[in-house]
Amino acid sequence: MQCKLNPEQSLKDISRKQTQAPIKPLNYFVDRYKSRDEGMVQAYLSGHYTLAQVGEYFGMSYATVSRAVKQAEKRKREYQI
Repeated sequence: MQCKLNPEQSLKDISRKQTQAPIKPLNYFVDRYKSRDEGMVQAYLSGHYTLAQVGEYFGMSYATVSRAVKQAEKRKREYQI
């Protein structure tokens, strides 16, 4: 795709939908991750699903998904230090 870009054209001119990875179905995250929480976190962080959508699919409230995401981000920050 980049070889077709005009060198002077800014990447800001390309819509977000064209630059994002293809949407994986939510069952992908269930099958891919052993931990339910990790599956919820990765589904939300993919950028294709809202907290409410992830929560509904996993049978949780959006607040539970939000807490799992915050905990994962905290662990990631602590690991980087």
